[in-house]
Amino acid sequence: MKCPECGAELKETETCFDCIECGYFEVKEPYLSLGKQNEEFLKRLRNGDPLDDENDDEDLDDSDDEDSDD
Repeated sequence: MKCPECGAELKETETCFDCIECGYFEVKEPYLSLGKQNEEFLKRLRNGDPLDDENDDEDLDDSDDEDSDD
């Protein structure tokens, strides 16, 4: 299959088509609904809180700089 943007040959995996020349990316039809399912799952997991990608790094930062004995 050829890339619709640059005409290069697309790399095909089980779930998607990927162009290493221009970065074009297309998820195959059977897997398109998985993104929506993941969003709904995360919303339920977070008790209905909206997804906030900007604050995800803060949630994962559990370093204790105060306890370090340098």
